[in-house]
Amino acid sequence: MRDNCKQITIGQVEEIMREDFKFFKKVTETVFCGNCGETTIKGYTIYLDEKGYIILQGLCSKCDKKVARVIETGEDLACVKRAKKIYNAIG
Repeated sequence: MRDNCKQITIGQVEEIMREDFKFFKKVTETVFCGNCGETTIKGYTIYLDEKGYIILQGLCSKCDKKVARVIETGEDLACVKRAKKIYNAIG
């Protein structure tokens, strides 16, 4: 994990994504594993980087290999603003 990432909660993800949070479950079910192809991520930890991207790091539900998924927030300026506010509030 890069140094500029901070761990966040699912509640903070919901606050950042707001109405798009309804797609979060689908995001966790469409992760690429180098061993299995498309898979579901399990046991993940959620991070927020300084650009406002949400990063899930966990394990492939099929083979337990490490996988990650990035949710880009950059296209929605209000979403980026909320993400940066949360990022800056974390110590």
